Amino acid sequence: MNIKDFAQLLSSKNTAMYNTVVISKNESVPHKLLKLDIVKALTFLEQPFMTECRFEQGRADIVAPLLNTIFEVLITETDSRFIKKINYYPEGFTLVKVRHLDNFNQWFRDHYSKELYDSYLSSCNVMTIID
Repeated sequence: MNIKDFAQLLSSKNTAMYNTVVISKNESVPHKLLKLDIVKALTFLEQPFMTECRFEQGRADIVAPLLNTIFEVLITETDSRFIKKINYYPEGFTLVKVRHLDNFNQWFRDHYSKELYDSYLSSCNVMTIID
């Protein structure tokens, strides 16, 4: 999907901007930190992203439109709440549940080369660890 096609899927109420992190005071600290880790990696990959992206019927934690991927950070949310949320997302996206950094790191390793993953890790000055 290209950026122009993706823009057609957004709600008229969407205020999210590309490559800008939106943090809510209602999010837990672990949720905020994990969201930052994900966007840090997407920035490294030079992939545009949106956080708190509004579609007509729902809002996603992080969307990487060129990857056709939605990342949902599930620190305190249950699987049943996640299942309800995904019904509101546009078709054609891969949904990735991220409960802790290991989930995201596994996604990264599954989609990119070991060399790129290792390069990403070595480029990080600080790694956030969340159980």
